[in-house]
Amino acid sequence: MAAYSYLVAIGSNLGDRRALVGRAMDLIRERGVHIDAVSELVETAPIGAADRIFLNGAFICSAEILPDDFMRLLLDVEEQLGRVRDVRWGNRNIDLDILLLKNEVGASIEHNSALLTVPHPRMLERDFMLRPAAAVAGHWVLPFSDQNLRALCVSRGWRPSWNNLKGDIKLWQALKGDVFSAATSRLWWPALFSMLLFRLWLAAEIPFGNDEAYYWDWGRAPEASYFDHPPFVSWVAMVSRLLLGKWVFGPLQGRLLIPILHLFTTLMFGALVVRLTRRVLTNLESRSVLIVSQLVPAFSLGGIMLMPDASLILFMTVSLWLVIAIARRDYLPWWTGIILGLTLGAAGLSKYHAAIMASGLIGWLFWRRQRRFYGEWPFWVWLIFTGILMVSPVLWWNIKHDWVSIRYQGGRGFSENGISVTAALRTFAGELLFLGPIIVAGFWSAWKRRREWFAPDDSVILWTALPLFVLMKMLSFTSQALPHWTMPSIWILAVFAVPAIAKSRTLRWTGRGYGLVMCFIVPILLAVPQSRRAVLRWTGDRPGALGEMTLWPEATKDKELMKYVNADFSHNINPSLTEASKYSCDRGMVMAAPRWFTVAQVAANFPQHPVVETLDPNHLSYYHYRPSKPKAGCSVVILSEKSHWRNDGWVGIEIFESKEFLIDGHRDRPIIVGKGWYTHSVGGVLLEQGL
Repeated sequence: MAAYSYLVAIGSNLGDRRALVGRAMDLIRERGVHIDAVSELVETAPIGAADRIFLNGAFICSAEILPDDFMRLLLDVEEQLGRVRDVRWGNRNIDLDILLLKNEVGASIEHNSALLTVPHPRMLERDFMLRPAAAVAGHWVLPFSDQNLRALCVSRGWRPSWNNLKGDIKLWQALKGDVFSAATSRLWWPALFSMLLFRLWLAAEIPFGNDEAYYWDWGRAPEASYFDHPPFVSWVAMVSRLLLGKWVFGPLQGRLLIPILHLFTTLMFGALVVRLTRRVLTNLESRSVLIVSQLVPAFSLGGIMLMPDASLILFMTVSLWLVIAIARRDYLPWWTGIILGLTLGAAGLSKYHAAIMASGLIGWLFWRRQRRFYGEWPFWVWLIFTGILMVSPVLWWNIKHDWVSIRYQGGRGFSENGISVTAALRTFAGELLFLGPIIVAGFWSAWKRRREWFAPDDSVILWTALPLFVLMKMLSFTSQALPHWTMPSIWILAVFAVPAIAKSRTLRWTGRGYGLVMCFIVPILLAVPQSRRAVLRWTGDRPGALGEMTLWPEATKDKELMKYVNADFSHNINPSLTEASKYSCDRGMVMAAPRWFTVAQVAANFPQHPVVETLDPNHLSYYHYRPSKPKAGCSVVILSEKSHWRNDGWVGIEIFESKEFLIDGHRDRPIIVGKGWYTHSVGGVLLEQGL
């Protein structure tokens, strides 16, 4: 039998309208009909005897079903959902009407029978039918006519403009519709805002990790970019500190915005699933979005920690949604290129990973639109111009510093020691730990049923996520890659797992159980000071990697260490040194550390957050480019873990005494505090090496 394409109007003005619309489309799909595209749902005024606001939309579907039989199918769906036909043009919980029909060769055709008339006889009289229909099928024409639906709307004064952001439909309206189409579970909003408050508490109580302290320190000295990453994470830390001012201290001064970014990322993730499946999510699918975003450890903990991945994932999710939304249009207006350039540029300001992901995303869009390239060239020009303009601070900083950041990231992860299967397995094990079983099982189920659950547009997910994922997996064989390097790509791929989780009760309960342990119990143990100390005792006062977070906060509570650090020793400085110097020390005592992460942790945890100098000539970091210049004659206190202490000292510094401290709960991480002075003026380690 030949396949027909149908343009169907759908609406409801009774009960939970959005849920009823979603359930109707689910029932249609269950009868073997493929839904190809869905408009957003918009509220419209009632007509006739109806007295309640309608929620209306339209969708395109295809099936090997004759028109009369398809109409019977729609009537059966209405009946199953409780449609009562007692008053003509009255209130109704669901309404389904066939507007237009195409045959197997794609030509619009008429149909007249006792059951069905196509085109719908009142379609052109009703804006609430015509506008959603034009939004989703603007290129469809009326039978025996050369005028398409979009042209009909334009002829009636419905025109796209900057203030009325419509190509085929307002982008912000479409986004709002997709967000609320994902929020069909009654748990959705209570869960999201409860988790937001919970994450804010965790962000305030869990000590900084090394990387977090490092990024927090960036926020104290805003730059166009930094050695390790673009600047967005430093802006997050800076704004968090400015918003909290002097009222709140501790890690929340750097992390305040991270849980908020995660909230918006979750909303966009749900909207992306809706955009891909082209329908309102079921209650179970809505809950599955919550499970993935809130209970998968890698994603949930990413909503607490001060890392560049938080903004990267948000802006790439927004960009993906936008590309899918505009890819189905007949024409790409120039202003959509600006919007896409802004979102991709913001991703580029977050992390260099964005270059790989954006290349795949833009490549997919070009592949889809290549035949229309010459007619849409303003879109592409504005996209490229806006994107480059957005990342220009990063480019300017790299030009100024001989492209050092690009060169560093380009060579990062490649080891001279050859291929290491052990390193790759270690990274893979870390990924499994942070992802949990539901993502892996969900991917497998989604792959087996991908044709049933998703539309052809799902290939954009693969174009965007797979290049980065494959590259990071290759690097894991050549270096000690970190598990979170692949997380931005896995977050994008996770949209495939949502329907699989919704279909499996086992996966949902597994996700909840694993998430309860990894996303609630473990973080709470780290957040509460008493339980954190109990964990240290449980490890035998040898916390290993956990000591990265706990060592320096505990060190500041060691009274003997703090007394030794703060003791005045200026009388020990060689007077002849200061007199012979061309410079006088106007900084007072200088604090320094031998490794970048110790510099960051001391700066973040010690009272009044001192500016700490780096003494590491072998590992470049942000501190080598910071305009901070110690001068000859300045007294210096060096804080170091014993494993990083240099018995032969450092160039330009004379140490006259040192003392070792054993911090409570950290027997495996002794701290050495050394005291001395700068013997000559240096401008940081980079200049020092040229002496």
